[in-house]
This record gives sequence, C-alpha cells and structure tokens, in this order.
Amino acid sequence: MNEDNKSYVYVHRLISSNEVFYVGSGKHKRMYSQHHRSKPWKDIVKNNSWYYSLLKSEMSKSEAENLELSLIELYKPVGN
Repeated sequence: MNEDNKSYVYVHRLISSNEVFYVGSGKHKRMYSQHHRSKPWKDIVKNNSWYYSLLKSEMSKSEAENLELSLIELYKPVGN
C-alpha cells in the first residue's frame, strides 16, 4: 500500500437500532479508539452499546475527508 493511501472512512452504529451515530476518517486505530471524541459522542456511548464498520480504506487523507463530509451530510449523525 502506498504510504499516502493509509486513510479510511468508518461509521459507528448503535447495536440496538443499527443507526449510524458517527462518521469518521482516520488511520491506524482511530476507528475503534474512544479517545479524543466529542461530548455528544461520549453521551451516546455512555448509555448504548455500539460497533464500528469500515466503509472504505486505502485512501489519501483528502479523499477520506471528502467522503467523510459527504457521509456526514447523508446520515446527519448525532455524534458528529
């Protein structure tokens, strides 16, 4: 994999409803990390079980950020 194409886009979903409550981009362990999250995200996971799903990988940082913004607009997740 090209060093520049290590970014990915992911979502966090509630187990109870499968609802997307967060869309993110990153690399390495960001998808399942609970560090450096927003207050709305923390409020949601405090009382709910959740899981993460990888949507697309092997992207440049700008490609991942563009897709992330498009998906935020589509899902309008409450944890973003």
